[in-house]
Amino acid sequence: MIPEVLRRIGERTPLSQSTTVSLTSREMQILRGIAKGYTSKKLAQESRLAVPSVESHLRNIYRKLNASNRGEAVSTALKLGLITLADL
Repeated sequence: MIPEVLRRIGERTPLSQSTTVSLTSREMQILRGIAKGYTSKKLAQESRLAVPSVESHLRNIYRKLNASNRGEAVSTALKLGLITLADL
């Protein structure tokens, strides 16, 4: 159900093609994890990082994607083509 909702959101409000966002490989790893619904603790375990480090990466992702929460970050990343529904 979540992938279908995200697909509909992405189809309704496409972003400008000139919008470019550069995420580090670690930020992409964290972004894919939040797209799967992982908690900060689970992300830390999967990434072998401390929870504060994961939260720092999340803040950077939010800033770069102009998002204020995980859902907005995932939605924006889908619209920009940074992640796909296969990443969910």
